[in-house]
Amino acid sequence: MGFVANAVAEACVYIELVNGRFLAAGGTPDQYRAALAYTIKVLGWLSLHESGKYVKFAPAGAELFALNTSMDWSQIIDFNKGIG
Repeated sequence: MGFVANAVAEACVYIELVNGRFLAAGGTPDQYRAALAYTIKVLGWLSLHESGKYVKFAPAGAELFALNTSMDWSQIIDFNKGIG
């Protein structure tokens, strides 16, 4: 229980919420994994909690989210169609 309280205090997002939205938008599990890695390693929008259960906005991602609260996941899905 303390772990959950800590995640909330750090403004983390449960990764299954991100996963569910991505898959509902038409992405596949492989595309999701690639997109998550891309947003963390290349774009620097998110950081993954050491547990792997939560993500947190990095400064670049927080700024983007503040400007555009209706993220279009299809852009990332389309990008990942060319991977693999």
